[in-house]
Amino acid sequence: MFLSSAALFVIVFVVSQVDGFALFLLLLGFYFYLKGNGKAFLLCYMIAMPSKMFAVFLFLPLVLLKEKRIPCIFAALALSFSGSIFSKLLFGADPAHPAYINGERQPFNLFMRIR
Repeated sequence: MFLSSAALFVIVFVVSQVDGFALFLLLLGFYFYLKGNGKAFLLCYMIAMPSKMFAVFLFLPLVLLKEKRIPCIFAALALSFSGSIFSKLLFGADPAHPAYINGERQPFNLFMRIR
């Protein structure tokens, strides 16, 4: 019964889809970084950061390798975090959004306790 539970498999598939999307954008951004296309690099990481904040650990060293001027570094960081800020402004009024961001899975835990 546990292996055929839809709640178990739906969560695994949803999380893996978000990870796959973020990984594609991270690799695409790294490709643009190697080609020297800074705008496309920033755009890819700006879209990838709201879905997976692991992108910050890749983005920051790449920006520091290429850019040495502090105002430009802060501008790149501000642009890269603008996607995350926009998503918080857009979805911040949703009652489920803070629970998702804080890692609270009360409905899922309640569902698992009932079973």
